[in-house]
Amino acid sequence: MINTAQKLAIGLQYQNSNKLLQAQEIYQEILQQEPNHAEAWHWLGVVAYQQKEYVSAIEYINKAIKLAVPTAQFLNNLGIAYRANGQYSEAISAYKQALALEPNNIDIQNNLNRAIKNLNQLNKNIDNIDESPQKLAASYLAQGNLTAAMATCQKAIEINPNIPENYKILGNIFLRQNKYEEAKNAYIKALKINPNFAEVHANLGSVNYKQGKLEASIECYQKAITINPQNGGFYWNLSQVLEQVGRSEEAKIATQKALEIQPELANIKSSQSQQISGNITDPALNNAENYKNQGNIFLQQGNIEAALQAYQKAIEIHPNFAEAYGNIGNLYYNQKNYEQAQIYYQKAIEINPNIAGFYWNLGRVLDQKGQGDEAIQLQCKALELDPNLVGAENYYNLGSALLNRNKLDEALRCYQKSAELKPELPEAHHRIGIVLHRQGKIEEGLKKFQDAIDIKPDFIPAYQSLCDFSISRGDYKNARKFVDKYIEIAKDDNSIIAKNTYVKIYQESGLGHIALNKFLELEQEIYQHQNDFNSYELDRLYGNLLFSLPHLRDDLEANIKLTKFISNKFANFLDERIKDYPVYVNKGLGQRSIQNKPLRIGFISKYLRRHSVGWCSADILQELTKITPHIHIYISGEMPTDDRTLIFENLAEKFYRPKSPESSGNVSREIIEEILKDNLDIVVEMDSLTLINQVEIIRAKPAPVCISWLGFDAPFSSGDNYYLCDWHTHPSGREPYYTEKLIRMPDCHVAISGLQSAPTDLNITRKAFRISSDQIVYLCVAPGQKFNIDMAKAQIAILKQVPDSILLYKGRQGDVDVIESVYREVCQNLGVSPHRIKFLPRTRFEEQHRVAYQMADVLLDAYPYNGMTHTLEALWFNLPVVTRTGEQSASRLAYCLLKTLGVEAGVTYSWEEFIERGIRFGLDADFRNSVKEQLIKTKQPETLSPLWNPQKFAQDMYAIFQELLQQQELKSFSI
Repeated sequence: MINTAQKLAIGLQYQNSNKLLQAQEIYQEILQQEPNHAEAWHWLGVVAYQQKEYVSAIEYINKAIKLAVPTAQFLNNLGIAYRANGQYSEAISAYKQALALEPNNIDIQNNLNRAIKNLNQLNKNIDNIDESPQKLAASYLAQGNLTAAMATCQKAIEINPNIPENYKILGNIFLRQNKYEEAKNAYIKALKINPNFAEVHANLGSVNYKQGKLEASIECYQKAITINPQNGGFYWNLSQVLEQVGRSEEAKIATQKALEIQPELANIKSSQSQQISGNITDPALNNAENYKNQGNIFLQQGNIEAALQAYQKAIEIHPNFAEAYGNIGNLYYNQKNYEQAQIYYQKAIEINPNIAGFYWNLGRVLDQKGQGDEAIQLQCKALELDPNLVGAENYYNLGSALLNRNKLDEALRCYQKSAELKPELPEAHHRIGIVLHRQGKIEEGLKKFQDAIDIKPDFIPAYQSLCDFSISRGDYKNARKFVDKYIEIAKDDNSIIAKNTYVKIYQESGLGHIALNKFLELEQEIYQHQNDFNSYELDRLYGNLLFSLPHLRDDLEANIKLTKFISNKFANFLDERIKDYPVYVNKGLGQRSIQNKPLRIGFISKYLRRHSVGWCSADILQELTKITPHIHIYISGEMPTDDRTLIFENLAEKFYRPKSPESSGNVSREIIEEILKDNLDIVVEMDSLTLINQVEIIRAKPAPVCISWLGFDAPFSSGDNYYLCDWHTHPSGREPYYTEKLIRMPDCHVAISGLQSAPTDLNITRKAFRISSDQIVYLCVAPGQKFNIDMAKAQIAILKQVPDSILLYKGRQGDVDVIESVYREVCQNLGVSPHRIKFLPRTRFEEQHRVAYQMADVLLDAYPYNGMTHTLEALWFNLPVVTRTGEQSASRLAYCLLKTLGVEAGVTYSWEEFIERGIRFGLDADFRNSVKEQLIKTKQPETLSPLWNPQKFAQDMYAIFQELLQQQELKSFSI
């Protein structure tokens, strides 16, 4: 059961997300159970302030202060509410009390200075009054500036205390503030001076009505009529009260009299609501206003039904009362009845299309209904009408919605407005930085991140962005600088994400041994974490840490334990996300596989281009089209098109790119809907946890059979799904370790028909790197994330025993300076000249990269995460490979390729074996050449290896898919 503290936290989450009605509902629920809960009263007051209900805000926060020892936060917020209501003296008093508690709080001091400036300006205006002060007071009242109206009115009374009009205006001011007793006292003073002031008697009737004193209200209206029987408004107001007390016949007579005097009361067309000022020039509207205010009171009391009846009564009296329609819309919105809320907001706009708030609220409704684009348009319209309608937080939230739709210019304007309204808001500066980065304005973006940190030195998101954006553009040096500072300031729950980021940055830099030490700290912290992880933490741990994990260590038991721990929590989080998604409905499946109808197969990825997934899958999918024409491809994010993409576009019966921007969070749902519409039998996602939205898709199970394959190990997301692997990466007995059902290909889990290389003269290329024809050349192509010091030690140990040999290093990612320094350190320790290591430049195209395999004599594979595509490339160009084989699937990738080829000379199981085998390949030319001959033979038609036979692979894959679908059909039939 949720306790009060948890409810309060939920309310604050709603409030921070600008879901004010939900927050209000939570705080009211707390107060129903604990009427003296000061925090709930305080935050209810802050919500009222955000809704621009300043009088209520003042009332609620004062209630909180009376119930508990006042805090600086309570007093500061009270001051903010007073200042917004124009009560500058009261605001100054509250700010001073707050400063007494926190003398060094700059924000409070700035608020105090602003209030003093406002009060000085107001006093200056009042001191300059030279004539008709009551007229000026009435003008201020009409403008809604109650403080100025009050000060001016009091000045007028001070000048001449015997003018009843001044007391009437004073009463009207109190009435606007819902201070009914003060209003009544002011009206009574007016009547002492002029007992026959009919309008004041009528206004007393309004006060009594608002207080629920209906009989007293009737007496006041009757007195006003006695004094001035020619005012139709008095009769009209009297009729409404008589109706409420059940005196219907008298009410009819009063109504008829009102219409005799003012026939226009029968057909009121005004769409503008007015506050009660005491001058009842439009009695029907004033009566409608009374019902509206009564509805507001009922709503505050939690009496929803009574509030609704009051608002509806207001509309009966005044059919074009736009504000009453808007209030009913608010009521339905609060009840999450979005259909009805939409109807009433739209009616309010129809009556008065110039009120910005109606557009804003209708936008909130449409957002809740999933019509985000329309919601944004409405809220932008609202801000066109009134740029000051909302505060910094709402501008910030609208900016975020626009950013999610990749509308960068519009988002930037909203964030800039948010920062303008609230310069001390670090979130706004941070988001400006994100937009600038996406616009390619890198340095400006970094400056805004720093601005956010200058405002709030422990502002975690800015540090995270500095790290993320630095690593994304290959600036590893600055990324490490930022993450070192991030680690220093991150405390408690923030520590987990900071350490996760540290591991990623140091690992990708090429400092895997340092990353491993921090990872071991992080692992213990994850297991000791007492609270549930939030969605951001789960995204980072599942998508980043679990990807880093097999690069850091080869410990099957420990790695699987941590993977399952995180994945189970992430699966629960996914279930919350997908619970409202459309679902696959078993329609009998049509027994397509049994009837030998071609299967309908969908493949999901966003790497169907010049990428490892694109290189390893194209030949297979091409062969599948010869078995079934129904190959559908779904791109799961923003993906550039290149020549590899065209291959996939041409082979697919359907090639689908989502319409939703990747940043919107709607891509998964859109693809699920598309798959359901396409009635697929098999869905294959090709990237596992490296693309979380694909895991989300297959967890939602939009087809009878859902499978992960190729891009990474299993996603550990659903026991109903499958993982397509082979017997070498996942040997017999691995089933208990996995969540998905393991389905093994008979040979390898991949196959290609060949790879192209740029034309080159190897003699000229070697000479360019000062490599003689008789030197043994070892090659390492591990990127920074696969590089580590143990691997470097093994490689240099091999060089030491093979005279005049050299090592070529080539990595597409990583900090070259760091990797060079590691190699220099190892060379110095082992007594090997660092000049024997040559660093090849990074190349733009894979065909250029593949020249390196032809320059070398032996590939030294990475460990604990073997090369997959790189090893495949090396073997295609007949380059012998030395690999260290381990427990986890990532450390068995090269083993799998070599076993499939039947060329196992390079398979080792320890660094000692690895070094010994590497030395032998370097010193024994016959041994090396015999392995090359074996590799060449695997490509001959009569001895073609399954690794080079995508046709066989496609046939085997299709047969497996048929069997899985048939099992599903039979299972469904038995149910």
